[in-house]
Amino acid sequence: MGETAETDAGDEAKKGGADVVKAFIGVERAGYTRVEGFLGEKVAYYIGAAGGSGIDRLEKGSMMWEEKLMFYSDYCSSGSTIGTLTKRFDDLAPHYAPGGRYAEVEARAQRRWGMSERQKLELLLIPIERQLAAIMDISDHVNLPLEVSKI
Repeated sequence: MGETAETDAGDEAKKGGADVVKAFIGVERAGYTRVEGFLGEKVAYYIGAAGGSGIDRLEKGSMMWEEKLMFYSDYCSSGSTIGTLTKRFDDLAPHYAPGGRYAEVEARAQRRWGMSERQKLELLLIPIERQLAAIMDISDHVNLPLEVSKI
């Protein structure tokens, strides 16, 4: 077993010559379906704001503030640990490198947007982070998750 269901699905896709990104999307969708079965459609919809599908929804301008908060929070956490966007992106960097579990995701980002996934996410997440920091009267948006965790 790999680190995550995504890792396992990606490994299986690689072995079978299938599209790894589509395998990751399948795992994401299966998760939403499970959540929907337990907690209902609305909760599953909000959880859908996180991860890769959140990028598309945010770009379309169809996210409410609650969803933006979920999207942002997803990128500031790893398991039960909360950190800054920079720390989280730095921790994930090896996984996006050639041979990493998200190497195909990175290649797709380059084809789709002409930039790395990290660059794309920073373009989307930093404005949300700045808005949240302003609302909470936190002067340094870069440390927002750490400051909020002290409250």
